[in-house]
Amino acid sequence: MTAEGAKVAVKRYLVDGVERVLAPIKLEAELVANECKNPDAAVAWHIQRSEGVRPETWAVSDSARARGAQAMIYNSRTRPDLTHIVVFDPKCLTANGTAVDLFND
Repeated sequence: MTAEGAKVAVKRYLVDGVERVLAPIKLEAELVANECKNPDAAVAWHIQRSEGVRPETWAVSDSARARGAQAMIYNSRTRPDLTHIVVFDPKCLTANGTAVDLFND
């Protein structure tokens, strides 16, 4: 995962005025579900949620957790050349560098 991918992932939230930093982390997991080829993993969940529909992405992540995955990677909806990761078990994460402010540029 890259800084560019992280910026793409949180871009829609940056209008809320909350300051954010990019913190490099290391993921050590026994099982990471790879859903990069699954189009349901990159659906705009927030739109489905606002319409009162259970987002398709939730079924994908529920399935990954049921298989024992501690995290899941998937393609960015807006930038399919980038991947995102969702971590289900934060105990798999450790700090791996210094956080930097990349979101206020």
